[in-house]
Amino acid sequence: MSRRFCFALNLKGDPALIAEYRKYHEKIWPEITQGLRNSGIEDLEIYLLGTTHVHNHGSKPELFVRKES
Repeated sequence: MSRRFCFALNLKGDPALIAEYRKYHEKIWPEITQGLRNSGIEDLEIYLLGTTHVHNHGSKPELFVRKES
C-alpha cells in the first residue's frame, strides 16, 4: 500500500511568472517521470489554486523510512 504526501507552496502573485510556471508544468519530459518512478514515487498530481501550488503524491512506504547507518 502506498503512502500519500501533500505539499503546498505559495507562489509570487505575478501573472507573468504564474503563466511561465503553468507552461513548464503542461508537459513534462519522460526523464522526469522515470526519475520520479525510480525514486519510489508511484503517482504525482500537481494543482495550481490561485497562487498556491499543491503537490500530492503516492509513494512506496519504504521511501521515507529512515535507515540507521
